[in-house]
Amino acid sequence: MPQATAAVLIGAALASSGLVIQTVLRNPLADPYLIGISGGAGIGYILSLFISKSLIVSFLLSFIGAMFFTFFILFLAPIYSTAWRLSIVMLGLVWSFLSYAIIMLLLIILRSQTMSVLYFLMGHINFSMHRGEEIYFILFSILVLIGIVFLTVKGEILDIMSEEDEVALSLGVNIRLWRMVFMAIASFLAAMAVSIGGLISFVGIIIPHILRGFIGIKHRSLIPATALGGAILILLSHGITQMLSFPVPINIITTIIGVPFFIMIFKAYAKY
Repeated sequence: MPQATAAVLIGAALASSGLVIQTVLRNPLADPYLIGISGGAGIGYILSLFISKSLIVSFLLSFIGAMFFTFFILFLAPIYSTAWRLSIVMLGLVWSFLSYAIIMLLLIILRSQTMSVLYFLMGHINFSMHRGEEIYFILFSILVLIGIVFLTVKGEILDIMSEEDEVALSLGVNIRLWRMVFMAIASFLAAMAVSIGGLISFVGIIIPHILRGFIGIKHRSLIPATALGGAILILLSHGITQMLSFPVPINIITTIIGVPFFIMIFKAYAKY
């Protein structure tokens, strides 16, 4: 499988997932990595190694792990509290720490595969599929594309959900239903990225914020632009890792870029 194709898929999925999570939670600092969704997918991926190294098994268990963490966070958060957005982010951080502790425990249990799995989870696209699994990758690619198209078509609902709940309710939008739908799609996209590229951070924060400044806040145009921007970022990051004389996980590149960007966003929003 061409690594460039995987990089495009991972970048588009992570950036779109981050944008949706920020919109639904109405929190500019949220993304699948920081609130534990990617961690849940990572647990699912490692558990799949105890069963099979098949791509389809790793994706399915990654998706189950991501969905479990997502809906557990939504279930525990006091949705009707004025601080529910902060509560979800704090719960996400707690689950994120827990998920990485579980990942470390599972890596210890794996033993012989610890280093290779750890390297993959740090963001590594150079992997191979078993014979006959190309059809699964093609199917996943189509599903990711369908997910991004669906989000684009439902952009007006995302626009409404970026406002206060009272606005959405006055316009007849079922907040609970659409919150679940959008978070499920965000979890699917994050799980897809983790199952073929490991844990890659900050893509879901960097790209949406940059493109809001150029595209605006209308999701019908912002979603596809964000997907394209995420694809470009991962392609460039992967290219940088390939030019170095020693192996460097993609997550290191995106973290180096993302940390100062995250601090700038935090300082900007801390004024309000």
